[in-house]
Amino acid sequence: MQDCYVGDVGDFVKYGLLRALSDGKRLGVAWYLRTDPDTTKADDGSHTTYLQQPEKWRHLDPVVFDGMRRLVENGSRTISAIQRSGLLKAAVFAAEPLDISKIPVKERERWRRNWFERVKVGLATCDLVFADPDNGLYPNHSFSYTRKVNAKHISLIEWRNPVRTLRPLRAS
Repeated sequence: MQDCYVGDVGDFVKYGLLRALSDGKRLGVAWYLRTDPDTTKADDGSHTTYLQQPEKWRHLDPVVFDGMRRLVENGSRTISAIQRSGLLKAAVFAAEPLDISKIPVKERERWRRNWFERVKVGLATCDLVFADPDNGLYPNHSFSYTRKVNAKHISLIEWRNPVRTLRPLRAS
């Protein structure tokens, strides 16, 4: 996830879905937040024309639509603006950047595993956790902790131990 994407049509759909799914639940959002600019394409985050078509889109989720429009019009297209906006109600956010570009190659796997453990601990009280990478799931055989580009992915390796395993067992 990168700040340049905030407010595009994908965010509108994603946040509307999360609001609907999290009703009555404690939502956690794990941003796979990238800060290194070398991974940004020229047209990333440019899909905001839906905001000029309220008759087509707004009825799907007026709160998210109006919030996205405000963020885009005000130039507040950042993850921190989403967190402050209340669009995701009282969600818990794991927003530590996932940027291994300055981590020595031989330390990257350990650093990323530690990062992911911190994310899981931070979201352990949540009923529903949404992970938000740039490019989605990545197959185990192709994933390498040492490659910068893999910070844009969630490996199946990482998610084999879901957050709920961190919760204490309740006595029956």
